[in-house]
Amino acid sequence: MAFMEQRILRWDGSGKPFEVLDVPELPIDSGWIWVDLRPLPDAPPVALDNLVRLLGLDRLAAHDALYDVDLPKVDDFGDHLLIVLHELANQRIETSEVDCFLTKQVLVTVHDDDSPSIDVLWSALQTRAELAQGGASDLCAMLADGVTRRLLSVIDAFDERLEDMHGLSDHLGLYAAPRHVVPA
Repeated sequence: MAFMEQRILRWDGSGKPFEVLDVPELPIDSGWIWVDLRPLPDAPPVALDNLVRLLGLDRLAAHDALYDVDLPKVDDFGDHLLIVLHELANQRIETSEVDCFLTKQVLVTVHDDDSPSIDVLWSALQTRAELAQGGASDLCAMLADGVTRRLLSVIDAFDERLEDMHGLSDHLGLYAAPRHVVPA
């Protein structure tokens, strides 16, 4: 029984990345592998067991990726990192978590919701070979950059709207400068 949606992108060091059905035997000669996972509701803890064994991932961190919501962070486990990102959800003004496990040659992303940032990067990598250059860490950096840019665009829009509202309230005489209260 499948506990999650899975797709795997492989770059062998030349040309464009291509989708594969299974994670190849590690270590690979060159390039990188990106495993993108979207657990189905109520996925059991064993859902990530194969990847935990294959990549030597921290079991508790993998469990947390399935069941917990964390603040953005980076945990260093020596031979791999857990990077927790928060991206702007699609169609809603809220964030959703993207957990990234990063080894020397492999990036594993785990997310419960649709991820526009992942989808855009996934497609771009398959059409623009120059984006694939570098290692799994470069891939993770591109993803983090995309996630951050989407958040910043919303913050900029709110900031502009707030400035418009301040200008309008100033024009109408509705805004009073804060008064400083001197304690007695």
